[in-house]
Amino acid sequence: MPVSDNELAQAVARIAHDLAATLDWDPRRAATFAEEIVGVGVSIDGWDAAWGSYAIKLAEDVQQQLHDTFVDTTWPACPLHPQHPLWLDGEHDRAVWRCTLAGVDIAPLGSLTSST
Repeated sequence: MPVSDNELAQAVARIAHDLAATLDWDPRRAATFAEEIVGVGVSIDGWDAAWGSYAIKLAEDVQQQLHDTFVDTTWPACPLHPQHPLWLDGEHDRAVWRCTLAGVDIAPLGSLTSST
């Protein structure tokens, strides 16, 4: 199923919000970073629309890029355990940043804050 322009714009906006809030980036820089990930061709191989949205896949690719390039190897940092990142829970159409050590949801994708 092709991704609509609206779904793509919403995904970029959610991820840009989380980047700006947690990395203290200018919102424009955050949006540009997320859009660049899309521009290089986000891999949607294996993406199953039945378990989640395109926003989840894009956020995972943005997170991987930040980790792989050492821009921030713990993005987004867990507020309970800052030495490790939060991970997206994408089951059942959820898009929630989760602390896997404590097994708790922290915030929905697009809702992180500087204090999260």
